[in-house]
This record gives sequence, structure tokens and C-alpha cells, in this order.
Amino acid sequence: MVSYNNGKWDYQLKKYSSEKVTEMCFPDENYDYDAMKESTFIGAYDGKNCIGLAILQPGFFKYMYLSDLKVNKNYRDQHVGKS
Repeated sequence: MVSYNNGKWDYQLKKYSSEKVTEMCFPDENYDYDAMKESTFIGAYDGKNCIGLAILQPGFFKYMYLSDLKVNKNYRDQHVGKS
């Protein structure tokens, strides 16, 4: 966990081993878009077919961070996410 307080950066380690791991398969995720109003969604398309999705969320100061990046398994290893 990264924090910025009183002009100084700091971090804390937090283990997540007790949380249940879940898996979502693109593009069938169930995002709560109403709760993500401040997010920016960027899609990658092959014609009219959405093959990838990047979600950016507001972060520190004027920056955004990459919250989620998914590519359809049929298009992986083709540099879709890198593009």
C-alpha cells in the first residue's frame, strides 16, 4: 500500500492470502459502471468485435493509473495490450 503524507512517500506491505481468488473471463465481467463514473474505458477492436479493454482510474495528483487490462484469449500474444 503506497501513501504520500506530509511531502514524503511511504509504503506498507499487506498480504492478501486470506482473500478468495476469483476469475472473470473477458468480455463477460460484471462491472458496476455507475460506481466507475470517474474511470476511462479504452477498447481494442477487431472490426466491430471488442477484443480488449483497459480501465484507467484517477490516482494521485493529475495522474491516472491502469486499474484493469484484459485481452480476449484468442488475441493474446499479438501485442494487443501493448498497443
